[in-house]
Amino acid sequence: MRLKVKHAKKLLKFAIAVGMLCGGGVALAQAYPNRPIRIVVGFAAGAGTDLIARRVAKDLQEVLGQPVIVDNKPGAAGNLATETVLKAPADGYTLLLANSTFASNVALFPKLGFDPIKDFAPVTLLGSSPMLIAASSGSGIDSLKALVAQAKARPNVLSYASCGKGGPPHIVGEQFMKMHGIQVAHIPYKGCQPATTDVVANHVPLLFTSFAGAVPFLASGKLKPLAVTLKKRSPLAPEIPTVSELGLGEVSTDLWFGIVVRTGVPAAIVERLNRDIVQVMSRPEIKENLRAQMVEPQTSTVKQFDDYMKSEIQQYTTLIRELNIQAD
Repeated sequence: MRLKVKHAKKLLKFAIAVGMLCGGGVALAQAYPNRPIRIVVGFAAGAGTDLIARRVAKDLQEVLGQPVIVDNKPGAAGNLATETVLKAPADGYTLLLANSTFASNVALFPKLGFDPIKDFAPVTLLGSSPMLIAASSGSGIDSLKALVAQAKARPNVLSYASCGKGGPPHIVGEQFMKMHGIQVAHIPYKGCQPATTDVVANHVPLLFTSFAGAVPFLASGKLKPLAVTLKKRSPLAPEIPTVSELGLGEVSTDLWFGIVVRTGVPAAIVERLNRDIVQVMSRPEIKENLRAQMVEPQTSTVKQFDDYMKSEIQQYTTLIRELNIQAD
């Protein structure tokens, strides 16, 4: 009889402990937020990812009732910002605005000090933007088929600029070249802006880049758009064909942006952030602002973003290994 009583007492203590933990999580979520929140960005102020963070922060602080501060931590292809968030307390007050490099860096940096799946919890997608293949006005290349034809006729003569070695535009560029068996030299830049500037100046004939920074030069005719790397035409640039539409293979990769937090943040806070950010992203004015930056707003549930990130990591890991792309 005594054994049964002791066993019952142990079960009661366990139940109380679990209840306290669960109750503590709920209480924490109910009190959240009671101080400023920061969104860490792995790129410099003024970059596309930073502009998205600042717009989201502006509207989010109205909903949360607390200041939302953007903290720029550029360096190491976004890894510095990721490590900053990982070192912060798991309390929901430090968010990371992740983008496609969050997925590609897994295979690009074999000694990465974190696991984006195990160490981070997804909150929501924010949006996506097409990648662009373009040619300089002086290149004489006016179509994607002409690019392939010239590259086959003159191996290792043409070159293309990208936003940096190992970045998504570089990965897509190498995927396209391998798909068509052509040799086009890669010229990496430290950012999309200097890469675009050199192509506009006719120093480099071809460009694989994010879309936003190229828009002014497309309008002026200094850049010739050849294709976007999506499954279907982008509503942001419906006049530009896709690679597959042109019959030149399946290259369907975009640049995405989303919010994640470190693992350990209470689920109730993650769900609260998801709900409030999705609410903010539904506002017509923020949608208009992001579309002006060539970002199509796109939110998700926590589970949907989790599935999407895992698929992106798998896709980039496969591509990087097949193409033998390595970071500097």
